[in-house]
Amino acid sequence: MYVLTLLTFASFVSIVSIVSVVSIVSVDAREQADCTTAAQCRELTLAAIAEKDFERAHDLAWRVFQVSKGNAEAMALLARAQSLSGRGDDAFVMLQRLAAAGGKVEDADTSDDFRRVREHARWAELRAALAGDRGDIGGKGAAAPAAPVPPVSPAPAAPVTPLPPALSLPAALPTPGAFAYDAVSARFILADAASDVLRVLSQNSGNATTLVGAGWSGLSAITAVAINRRNGDMWVTAQGETTSALHRFQLVSGRLLETFLSPDDAGLVRLTAVAVTADAVFVLDAAGHRIFVLATGNKTLRGFAALPKTIAPIGLAHSGAALFVSHATGLLRIDVASRVAQPVTLPTDGDGGDLHSIEWHQNSLLAIRQEPSGARVVRARLNTRGTTVTAIDVIQPARTTAGALAGDDYYFLSEDEADAGLAFRSVPARAASAPRSPPKR
Repeated sequence: MYVLTLLTFASFVSIVSIVSVVSIVSVDAREQADCTTAAQCRELTLAAIAEKDFERAHDLAWRVFQVSKGNAEAMALLARAQSLSGRGDDAFVMLQRLAAAGGKVEDADTSDDFRRVREHARWAELRAALAGDRGDIGGKGAAAPAAPVPPVSPAPAAPVTPLPPALSLPAALPTPGAFAYDAVSARFILADAASDVLRVLSQNSGNATTLVGAGWSGLSAITAVAINRRNGDMWVTAQGETTSALHRFQLVSGRLLETFLSPDDAGLVRLTAVAVTADAVFVLDAAGHRIFVLATGNKTLRGFAALPKTIAPIGLAHSGAALFVSHATGLLRIDVASRVAQPVTLPTDGDGGDLHSIEWHQNSLLAIRQEPSGARVVRARLNTRGTTVTAIDVIQPARTTAGALAGDDYYFLSEDEADAGLAFRSVPARAASAPRSPPKR
């Protein structure tokens, strides 16, 4: 049980007064950079809130969250700063995670600090979760140290109100070249096809916001996005005129954490697909006909397997025992232990080539196949050894070759019947059926 004290807005002024007796604090960019401890960063955050400099408070609160490794007190403070700075949806998600971890904020339903959260369509559900007898963040009891809470691995959230048959892509947004679905936050991460901009499309509100602005990668174009749902990392490959790199982001904030380059002697590199596992990240290099791996703790991509020069690699998926590479005319299976590659046998009555955005799910590969008449969502069923495609199910038409798996659903972009634009739909990964809306959480 969390027994923590998070002071309400009315108490911030007194805190600032105490801080000013010890030292005069000027919350500027320099001091933000010098903020190294959770206590120091928290004091600066409270000072910024008291000064009504909510953007600065938001940035500092993220620093508190990082330094404290996302414990419950830091989550509550960040949610407060997010709400005050106009990020109501982000604050809602943070409080939702906090409630799932067993905490609550005493003044969430009374303080003007959380007004934007209370305007959320699902506030009643969150209020009930926060009111549970599972802690007292912001209560009046004696403060006790908070155990670290993984910031992106909460218990399952409460079900949401059923959504329409599709989630429309706002007309003002460009068609994403790649995307991923963040099931914890109920949002799509959209990557521009011709820039390095990353946007967020909320499943709950249908609103889109910029997660990472242009220029962070040197004006490269994003080629792939993947999420590690165990630790909340987001992996992005970006391609420039002469360079290609793998980047690790904090999924919740969109903060760039690390950049990984290919070996110096790798020659021409074009990273186009990512497969994330519990302890490694595999990356497809379409130009060099190879797969790189980034193991936990490593700082550089390393060669993992060579691919035949005669194929044109497209997609990459990981099944546990093997990696699958799709190409223009078929599939390759690469044994992870031996690193030996062999062609996957295809059915005589089905085309197993030109599969994009491949994802492994229970002995099948979900993908979008590019056909002369257009793109189609397909399911390639494999035998138990993963060496033969026993059947290919053609499921639904798609408008692009971008797709992503989240849980038991495969997402793709299709026609938006309401306004002739695009909409996100999903199909169950386990059995063919008509497309449906994003999962009911």
